[in-house]
Amino acid sequence: MRKALTAKTIDALKPAERRYDVHDLLCPGFSVRVGKQGQKTFTVKYRYGLKQRRLHLGVYPRISLLQAREKALEALRNVDEGIDPATRRRQLSLRVEAVCQDFIKQYAKPRNRSRQEAERILQREFVAVHGQQDIRRVTRAIFLA
Repeated sequence: MRKALTAKTIDALKPAERRYDVHDLLCPGFSVRVGKQGQKTFTVKYRYGLKQRRLHLGVYPRISLLQAREKALEALRNVDEGIDPATRRRQLSLRVEAVCQDFIKQYAKPRNRSRQEAERILQREFVAVHGQQDIRRVTRAIFLA
């Protein structure tokens, strides 16, 4: 179903036996998903590479229609620039310090008996020097110099 979404239109949407989507005429890929219990969630569908994906933007009325449209347009702009909005959302901080802490938590702690030594060396040699730098700016040349 396609409609020009407004606050009045969204308020009028009623739950059904199965969840359903109402697509916006004004913003391509943007829609409201109405659940069985009546929860209304804003989503945007986009194609990244060969896969079609759906990004959840927020629940109505906690997020307004205007805010959801802005988020959808931002996500679609990211796709146009070659950035997957879903992975960008998961990467909250790409600072060296945050990435190293995440690495220690996910990989070193469960698999390494000497994780404290590895964590100490990583903190002293890498995080102390490059801690607040964006991890994408750290290159091999920095280590070879």
